[in-house]
Amino acid sequence: MQAEMSPQPVNFRFDAGFDGITVSCGAHSAASKKFVIRSGMQLVIPQSGSTEYQVRSGPRFCTAAGSDASILGPGEYRSTSSKVSALVIHVDEQTIGAVTEIATQIGITLISSNVRTLPLRHPRYLEPLKRLQKIYQLLAERHDSDLDVKALLVELLLDILMIEVRRPISNLKLSSAHRCSDLNKAWNFIHANINRELTNYQLCQELGLSLQALFRLCDESVGCTPQVWIQSLRLERALQLMKAYPDCINLQCIAKDVGYGTFQEFRSFFFNYFGRSPEQIQTSLSVRSKKTALMPAPKSNN
Repeated sequence: MQAEMSPQPVNFRFDAGFDGITVSCGAHSAASKKFVIRSGMQLVIPQSGSTEYQVRSGPRFCTAAGSDASILGPGEYRSTSSKVSALVIHVDEQTIGAVTEIATQIGITLISSNVRTLPLRHPRYLEPLKRLQKIYQLLAERHDSDLDVKALLVELLLDILMIEVRRPISNLKLSSAHRCSDLNKAWNFIHANINRELTNYQLCQELGLSLQALFRLCDESVGCTPQVWIQSLRLERALQLMKAYPDCINLQCIAKDVGYGTFQEFRSFFFNYFGRSPEQIQTSLSVRSKKTALMPAPKSNN
């Protein structure tokens, strides 16, 4: 694996490599172990037990079976475990590049800095976790081909990370504590620049926040990453424009007006966010508008 382990007992049942993705499956019960991830990213999903991670000079994170997964980026770690069975997927830099390209097309922001924990209690995780169990079994029984397993692992990685996009972000009600000036300032800045590409760095400069503080603000306020929030605001604005002009919708212009470089990019994001293509919604709005126009005017009482 690209993650360099200390010689302390780990006792994984086996490792398997699939062209840029390394998988470790099995159990270990090391009291404490240190390891370094030089490059790439690890997704750790316990099957049983729990593991606590300590980032060097940083925070602690606990990952428990059935409730959490952890994403570990480059860094130095120490973990304390007790009779843990886990699936560890390590993705190298080149594969991350390929996965990121796919992720961008469907609106996923991959996070690879130090540790990120993902709660797995949401019902939307049931299907990805079922496939995870299938992969685990295939690897354990060695009934697989490299190509099939890699495809399944990439699909799993994307499915788990795309849950953020599928949240109904626009319907979240912010508490008064979260209606802070920073959030309002960010919202206004995004809407004022919704027709151009916006980076986290630009948001940090505008708000006078560090990148860590920006991620914390978005996570606590709207329940997602800054880029996922920006995408949701772009798409909600696009839908507003489509509803405002149902009889003369120009989808190419709308895509440009809300900051997408190509219509295909806009269409992909739109479909994954609303579950319907722009053309489908365009047709629905147009039919509804024509039906409304054909309705007879209400009779006068005179």
